[in-house]
Amino acid sequence: MREKRRQRFPKPGQFLQRIVAALCLFLVPQVLAKAESTRILDEMYATANARLSKGDAAGAARGFRVVAEATPELPETNSAAALAIALADWRRRDDAVPYVRRALAAEPANPIAAIVAVIADPALSVLRDDDALYLTPRASERLSGAAELLASPYPGLRSGPLALVRFARSGETTGDPYFPQRIPGFRSLARAASFAAMFVVDVPESRFAVYDARIVASMKSAVDALARNQRRLEELRARLREVQADLVLNGSGDRPSRLAFAERRAAELEASAAERERRLVLLERTEGTDGKAEILREERAWIEALKRSAAKERRRAEAIRTGRE
Repeated sequence: MREKRRQRFPKPGQFLQRIVAALCLFLVPQVLAKAESTRILDEMYATANARLSKGDAAGAARGFRVVAEATPELPETNSAAALAIALADWRRRDDAVPYVRRALAAEPANPIAAIVAVIADPALSVLRDDDALYLTPRASERLSGAAELLASPYPGLRSGPLALVRFARSGETTGDPYFPQRIPGFRSLARAASFAAMFVVDVPESRFAVYDARIVASMKSAVDALARNQRRLEELRARLREVQADLVLNGSGDRPSRLAFAERRAAELEASAAERERRLVLLERTEGTDGKAEILREERAWIEALKRSAAKERRRAEAIRTGRE
């Protein structure tokens, strides 16, 4: 049974080979016919977003898988794939885990990816017979950190942050040290189209352009580049697993554990800010992007929010270190 499942739902690395073949057969001829405007991945992502907004998680997952495999560095596309896969069939949500971990490897403090991780990763949450989603201590920490970051507008989040903040703060205390919080009525909540719509993030066309160019210019070069990225991300995911194992110790509440967590959180925020700044430089060099000024403004504001949060965690770490907290 497990072997059959692997055949039906290939791992991301295996799935990459299939989508490249599909792109060669079906998409490249169309793109060459309109050489001045490719927009392959941009259009596929927009279509998948539209399906997710209407509650068609299964249809959205098919599109998001393709886009996520072609854009391994983008947390938005990989988070979207993970969410759609989990919502399409909860019994198979472990298929979503590689995507959301890849999103967090690219941007460790990304709040959308953090919330999706709580939903999609069986190591962080359990859906029980009372229809509530029970959260591990790590999951509760992720939701709390995401809600705090979303006090600032997240670039491209279509419905705004308020609904996601409410969801992230909707946990009830259980008294169970292994699952200290639960989100009541999650099963019904997750079936509503409005729930998936909260996570829809519009990505500027310019951020897909480099990936479209890879596909159109040379499919072999694109495969080689993505394979290298896959190896790098596997190393990052291995480090992330080590971090998650370390954070299991945080429940004790002792000073070394609290200090380690504050420093780790600050490092995640700083890494996310650095990644966003790298993308900002690329965007500034891109010509002819619609609404470029507004996109740049939103990105700069988000980078400043990440830096403020990182500075706050650094101050907290210093307070713990000196015994003031």
